Amino acid sequence: MSGNINPENSTVHISSPIDGSIVNIDEVGLLLLRWEKLQNAKDYQIRLTRLKDDFVIINKIVENDTYRVKDIRNLASGQYKFSVQASLNGMSVITKPSVSNFTIQSPPIKINFPKDKSKIDIGNMEHFTFSWDRKKYVDMYEIQLIRQKEQTVVLKKLVSANRFTIKDFSLLKQGKYKFSVGAKGRSEKTVHSFEIYLENIDTIQYKTPQKIFVE
Repeated sequence: MSGNINPENSTVHISSPIDGSIVNIDEVGLLLLRWEKLQNAKDYQIRLTRLKDDFVIINKIVENDTYRVKDIRNLASGQYKFSVQASLNGMSVITKPSVSNFTIQSPPIKINFPKDKSKIDIGNMEHFTFSWDRKKYVDMYEIQLIRQKEQTVVLKKLVSANRFTIKDFSLLKQGKYKFSVGAKGRSEKTVHSFEIYLENIDTIQYKTPQKIFVE
């Protein structure tokens, strides 16, 4: 078999990701696209599309049978379509597209403190430290703290550690808050709601004479 291949009857077999599969990209820090080489193929047209909004993430011509998507910022949890076609040597046509529909799942980051729906007395605290589990292959985390009453953004930071400490208690008035954390550039965020209160007002006023905690 050489030039006798009929492109109308030839397709490239996709080996990764398999059609209907669920892929956890956080396990390896990339998305591996792989297919079996087709005899007499010159190169391959590959295309990766996010189905939710038909956003084309990859649209390339490659010569090998493997492509590693190392920039996973656009690979939010959801459904995707990967297609590959081969251009055959000595022919101006390409094979029929092979398609794999698959789902990407990215487990959320676990927030350790504060706990969701918790009530926290900061009367005896010297500082307030947000903490979460470190996620493999994540270098930077986007964190945000919102005071719900006024929808005020108290802090919005990009940090490399899996914790962030507030030492200025003037930022933390009594009330309800939402804290979110996610990998830099990724749409998925873990959100915890919590409430700050003061059991002993006098202690806090001594710490912060401005009385900014009492609303």
